[in-house]
Amino acid sequence: MQKAKAKTAKKDKIQYEERIRANIYLPSGKKEENNALNEVISYFQQKRILKGNRVIEGFTKSNPFPPPFTGYWWDEGKEEFADDIITIIVIDYKIKFTTESREFDNEIEIIRNKIAEIYKNHGADQKEFWIIAQPVRRYA
Repeated sequence: MQKAKAKTAKKDKIQYEERIRANIYLPSGKKEENNALNEVISYFQQKRILKGNRVIEGFTKSNPFPPPFTGYWWDEGKEEFADDIITIIVIDYKIKFTTESREFDNEIEIIRNKIAEIYKNHGADQKEFWIIAQPVRRYA
């Protein structure tokens, strides 16, 4: 697996690194969800090295109180929009978004399963979690 290295853009001579950013959208409006969210954050703080030796060097999260985000989704059963208080966790991985990053999908699956388990254990079972991965450039 190829780690991202700092490069210099020839035209502007700006240093940058290519990475993969994962945005994780987690419900946190109910007491059970907030308790689960706190455990998810602890998981990321303790889980520096994931399968495949990908390293989490840090992450960013929105503060759940006061909630900065409300997500809306169509509830088929009620035939109306439902809303959730959402906390977003952003993780930048030091790997490039290439065909090699397909192995990264396994890491996302591990994270998704762990989050689902944590929420279920706190009585806040969810139908799904949104995790979005995208290529990014971090400029120095």
